[in-house]
Amino acid sequence: MKKQVIFGVILMVLLGALLLSAGCSDSSTQEKTSSPTVVKTATPTKVPTTAAPKGIQVKITYPSSWQGAIGYGGNVKSVSGSGTETFSVPDTNIVTVNAQKMDGGSGTLKVEIIEDGKVKASETTNAAYGVAMTSVML
Repeated sequence: MKKQVIFGVILMVLLGALLLSAGCSDSSTQEKTSSPTVVKTATPTKVPTTAAPKGIQVKITYPSSWQGAIGYGGNVKSVSGSGTETFSVPDTNIVTVNAQKMDGGSGTLKVEIIEDGKVKASETTNAAYGVAMTSVML
């Protein structure tokens, strides 16, 4: 129950921030975007710097179960998983991500916002049922 309340509060804060930021932009230039696409990484491989992925990705890493939300361009997408998952996000000027550990483990939960292969923002937590969240203006 406690973790559902925490997740709900985080989701409401995220929605409020996105609605506030969406109201500050020129709606005539905003594009409609689609939901992020899930890209699961089975084994990390070293990628040469010349082959860095283009565009915006959100990466969430935790060895056990987690759930969270990704906000972009006035949209919010709920996500959940375990291990490392990378989500492609449509081109936008503000990206927000939060994730919560679904267990009492002491491992590190990490969220990252990546643009063109470069980490623009990241946050971690080691707390039981901990939450990591960050946002960036691109």
